[in-house]
Amino acid sequence: MTFTHSPADHPLLQGHEAEALRRAVEFARDGVAPGAAERDATEKGQVDWATVREGHRLGLLRMALPREMGGLGLSQLGIALTLEEIAAADPGMALVFGATGLFQTPLLVSGDAPLQERYLTPFLGDEPVLACNAVAEERNGTDLVLPQNAPHAQEMTTARRSGGEYLLNGTKKYITNAPFATYATVLANLDGSAGSTGLTCFVTELEQDGVTRGEVHD
Repeated sequence: MTFTHSPADHPLLQGHEAEALRRAVEFARDGVAPGAAERDATEKGQVDWATVREGHRLGLLRMALPREMGGLGLSQLGIALTLEEIAAADPGMALVFGATGLFQTPLLVSGDAPLQERYLTPFLGDEPVLACNAVAEERNGTDLVLPQNAPHAQEMTTARRSGGEYLLNGTKKYITNAPFATYATVLANLDGSAGSTGLTCFVTELEQDGVTRGEVHD
């Protein structure tokens, strides 16, 4: 494996971003790489919580969250370089942090302050919280989010109004972090819309009735 970056390599990264990358390089080299082979040999569906906790201490579960919120406030470039370094040591561990960021992104884009307060604040606590982004399913890949593919989606997860809430019905597949995530952002098609033309993002708590975690793929 090769660790390719240092803060000096990237003049676009300055101040807090350069410092975050420096810490990520050290974490990847000293904290992630030594246990990579052992993690690969463990039973599927497990997560190395000790390493996740150390990454959480460095802010890797809140990279995209604004600094005024308590996050690292990294740019897309800063996040990409950080995850690249962790992936050089262990791609699976990089995905644990990256998939949690994918959950957070729709909430940040939404600009919905109450939603952000409820579902982003947990990532600022002392203990790590993991999350996932549920897009793919049995007959639809992640390409269903492209407008030109929306009419061709089949048997999509649906969202139907039920009083003041929505009832989601469907099965998602190949979702990174799903076995141990606390939250998910779920893409579902509004009931009555063709294909995935009514695609909408919903935030779901996974520890509740009606949610079943399926087979873990190797």
